[in-house]
Amino acid sequence: MVKKEMDIDTFFENEMDKDYFKWINVENETFLKDMLQQLVNENSDEERLKEIGKGIYEKAISFSKLAIFLDTYSYTLSLESKERLRKSENLMAKGYLQERLPKEIKSLKTGINNNPNFVSTKDLAIIDELLMWLEELIESFLSEKKEAPHIEKRIDEFTRFVEHRSGVFFNDEDVKNDFLKTNKELYECAIEAVNFFEREEYYHFLLIYIELVALFLKMVTLLSGMFLEEELLSIYIDPITMLPNRFQLIRDISVFHDVCIMIVNIKAFSKLNVLHGYEAGDAILKKVAAFLRASSAVKSYRIFGDEFAILVHNEQDAKELFEKLNSSLRVSFSDDSYDLFFYGAYNRFEDKALESCEFALFRGEKKGLIDSRTIQKWMEDMKQEVSMTQKLKEIMVKDNIVPYFQPIYITDKKIQKVLKYEVLMRL
Repeated sequence: MVKKEMDIDTFFENEMDKDYFKWINVENETFLKDMLQQLVNENSDEERLKEIGKGIYEKAISFSKLAIFLDTYSYTLSLESKERLRKSENLMAKGYLQERLPKEIKSLKTGINNNPNFVSTKDLAIIDELLMWLEELIESFLSEKKEAPHIEKRIDEFTRFVEHRSGVFFNDEDVKNDFLKTNKELYECAIEAVNFFEREEYYHFLLIYIELVALFLKMVTLLSGMFLEEELLSIYIDPITMLPNRFQLIRDISVFHDVCIMIVNIKAFSKLNVLHGYEAGDAILKKVAAFLRASSAVKSYRIFGDEFAILVHNEQDAKELFEKLNSSLRVSFSDDSYDLFFYGAYNRFEDKALESCEFALFRGEKKGLIDSRTIQKWMEDMKQEVSMTQKLKEIMVKDNIVPYFQPIYITDKKIQKVLKYEVLMRL
């Protein structure tokens, strides 16, 4: 029994109220009706079908939505008409691809090269590898070559890139696994796309290609986020020692509790810089940083010049670490060797702890290790000094000074004369 086909107008009447066809409007309904007619018409030629494909792109009709539309329409057709539809879809897809691909590769290139999150040519290299493959694929399609470029080498290159990448961003295993999973999906999708392409099954190639581009853009987004985050994180990392810097220390005040902060400076560091140059100075800083990483410190920072901040569990740990610092580090330049010595101060790690320790270093005249009790006393003294200075200023501005004079007389009773006065100033 031959299946009776539904005419196109009836198909539209029956299907257009469905939610998944809401994208069809008055403007493109006429075009779609003509398209269906041409797809099942025995006399439609190849060029006409390609033109329809180009029209789909120009009208910005989503090919994914169109695929659902065509699949639904195919259920109303006889086997013979279905076969014609499948062949026609392939030619229509070819026309669509010829219109879309040249513009798409240009758009992808422009978007990637203008992305401010890719901060260097090196960052772009891994994306360029994949973009190059896409471009070669598109060129082979447009020139109608039978053989498409394969992707194994470039996919493997990206896997090595991810596996050997280090840094804060890739410390998260979930992030790394997402990269590798997306990479695998992209690889499998690319292989499938190539297979359809080489068999000239352009309709299915196009559907796979759409997913391929989506995965490619996801990869670009992941890499863009990675490079951006690494760039932002660099604001909180000292580029010489790779220790966190002052900005990170300030952020960490709200993170760490019940710990002490110790600030240390290297004695005669500026003199060593002058004698042996800045490269030698950087080498000293790196050596101190390496020592601190291997120590019992909770966390270490380089906050300025030769100044380091170290978080420790308690005051005893601060004293012990300070002693080790002053007995463990030696540097050599040319024929000269130097033991490194430090001066420092420690206090509870809380608001304004950094400022109080730096004040103590200045007041302590670069001698030994200043404890928290001494810092507290000096801070109280300074507070009183500032308070007294402020009071004196207010009194003078308001003219609240009252002088009292005590006369001093000549002892000779015959003269009875004031020789001078002793003056008392009351505020």
